[in-house]
Amino acid sequence: MTRPRARRRTRGRPRPGSTPTRNIRSAWDAPIVASDDLDPPLARRPLREDEQDARASGREIDAALEPIVRPRIAAHISACRQALDVIERELDRLADTLSIDPTARTRAAALWLLLGRCVGQQRAVLLLAEHGMAVEGRPLDRTVKEMANLVKAMAADGQPAEKLARQWLADGQSYVKAQAGRRGMTLPSQDREKEAAAFKHLGVESLSAADKNVYDDLSRAAHGRRSSMLDSFYAPTRHMARGTRYALLDQAKAVEWASSSTSGVVLAASAMLLPFYGQEYVERHVLCLGVAIDAIRDTQPLDSDAIAREVGLSRYPFWPAT
Repeated sequence: MTRPRARRRTRGRPRPGSTPTRNIRSAWDAPIVASDDLDPPLARRPLREDEQDARASGREIDAALEPIVRPRIAAHISACRQALDVIERELDRLADTLSIDPTARTRAAALWLLLGRCVGQQRAVLLLAEHGMAVEGRPLDRTVKEMANLVKAMAADGQPAEKLARQWLADGQSYVKAQAGRRGMTLPSQDREKEAAAFKHLGVESLSAADKNVYDDLSRAAHGRRSSMLDSFYAPTRHMARGTRYALLDQAKAVEWASSSTSGVVLAASAMLLPFYGQEYVERHVLCLGVAIDAIRDTQPLDSDAIAREVGLSRYPFWPAT
């Protein structure tokens, strides 16, 4: 006689099609633990009326801002790409006319490779910003910033720059850290009071401190820090932007930052090309690219406060009231 098969126990596991009502942590055979602040039980929570209203009004305001913001975004992206195109042509000209060997352990090779990667990754930063990814490009921003700082530090005169170049070329366990590049290109101001006044609006006292603050902000995104995740969460509308669905003014802010970081690549290119072509050539053909980007930033601002004042916007539904 065949022994009847024992029925599988289903206690603690919801039936197919049913809705689990217990804490999701323990609903699927996980150990039952007492609720605490870390793992509180989850309850049903319909979207509130004010959150629905914020979503609707946010979409309406963004639609009204589109004709103003989109052309400015396009102008910023175009100016930045033109600048990168010029720098790329300069790098090609160096390789086509001089005996630079990118595989050699020379400072010229190091600078040529580093600046080339700066250009390539800055193109990716612009692409992400152009497609509305307001936070996702920050880890790449950090990498570009590290390399641009390193180019400027390595291209300088003196023993510290030479040591930095040799360390980078060795490519060993003792590789060049971000701090080394920052220390090499942010020299202390001769007038500390003047420097402190210039950076007072950022809550810091020096260029070095300002650079460190920016790097820390970008690093939060690179390392998946909580604060960076919350930059993509809109509490008033209760939704998270995951590469898409960013509020339009946040998209504008990302393009403004990408424009600023492109100017940083232009400065790095100027430092790298200076020993090859001299001050006059660099000012006429490279530094002018940064001037053109700054002109777009001045005439077609993407700063959210400036746009809000321009259109008479007193409150943005996506942002918490302050």
